[in-house]
Amino acid sequence: MTHIKRLPSFRHLRVFEAIAECRNFSRGAASVHLSQPAATQAMFNLEKWVNASLFYRNQGGTYLTDEGAIFRTGVRQLFETVEQSLTEDLFDGSSERAKLLAPRIKSSHVSVLRAISEFSSLELAANFLGLSRAAVQRIARDLEATLSSTLFERTPRGVSANALGLRVSASFQKAFLVIDDAVEEIASRQHQFAAHLFIGAQPLSSTSLLAASINDLLEKHPQTQVRIIEGSYQYLLQELQSGRLDLMFGALKCPKSVDKVTEIPLFQEPYCVAARAGHPLTSKREISLHDLASVDWVLPGPGTQRRMAFEFMFKDHPKQPRSQIDATSVSAQIALLASSDRLALLTPLELAMDPHMASLAQIDYDTKAARNPDGLTLRSDWRPNDVQTAFVACLRNRVAQSMLSPSAIMPAGEHVLERAG
Repeated sequence: MTHIKRLPSFRHLRVFEAIAECRNFSRGAASVHLSQPAATQAMFNLEKWVNASLFYRNQGGTYLTDEGAIFRTGVRQLFETVEQSLTEDLFDGSSERAKLLAPRIKSSHVSVLRAISEFSSLELAANFLGLSRAAVQRIARDLEATLSSTLFERTPRGVSANALGLRVSASFQKAFLVIDDAVEEIASRQHQFAAHLFIGAQPLSSTSLLAASINDLLEKHPQTQVRIIEGSYQYLLQELQSGRLDLMFGALKCPKSVDKVTEIPLFQEPYCVAARAGHPLTSKREISLHDLASVDWVLPGPGTQRRMAFEFMFKDHPKQPRSQIDATSVSAQIALLASSDRLALLTPLELAMDPHMASLAQIDYDTKAARNPDGLTLRSDWRPNDVQTAFVACLRNRVAQSMLSPSAIMPAGEHVLERAG
């Protein structure tokens, strides 16, 4: 399950928005057909959930505190995302029908849909939510009736969300992440607990650059909890789209078939030929392709950028070099180079920044091949909090301070990372 805590009442969130809009408890309560005492109790429960005061009163009316303003931004984004999900996933672009039905969605609906999607079992979902099996089944049926859509199916394992249910659940999860971010931002400002940063790191990305940026962030925000998740591009992309990652770092793929994803290029590097210090080729004045073809290579697997760059180098050469070792891990390649006369394709940034590279040297040969731009992949509707914005700034600073040539540093798309509201 995602890292967000138990969801607040949708009704309480709507009461909060009404009071914030009217700047008056009585008028706000009346606008959602609630008595003032009931609205006061609802706000008491919501402030307890957020663990912060959301309103203050003076002679002019009722106003949002700084924490309340942060929370309101999250609430508005949540409701917008729920409406957008209904419009796109259920109603074929009919925003009017989505606007009509979105207020009928309850937090219990979202929790049950999420739990059944995750566990594919009414019993396990009920145990997770602390409800009876009958209660979970009743809420699931009520959600389907509310949306006039079939979201669940019976499988050999039990009741599970169908394809539509999984899609709607993923959209709802992403909607609640904005509330989670708002609560974490409020808490981090109050120094009550650590904010979280979930980073996806692709294989062969510059781990030294990433590590230096994280260390810079923790100097400025020492309470932050950072989690690095490593995996393939496709796996990390799925985690990013579902909201389980805040951002992904590594080579950009420009996925034309994937919408709602934004890429921010930070730098682009040529590949260079690397060998151990003292390798026979390091003392040779002029290196030919024939020289490189006569040496055993350490290569990543087929289909990777480095493998394709290697194949491009030798595509017209009559003698194809030998490679007895496939190694995707850069650290494994480093160890193999340092202890043999093999060669590998690395990048100048890896050679310059990785402390283990002291035993390696760059062969003087122009590969005429470069990696795809490296940078960040984000959800297009991502609204970064203070910690996330600070991390991106730290990463950009590290890129600028690295030994990259100025032409290698790419424009960064500042508008993508502007804070909402």
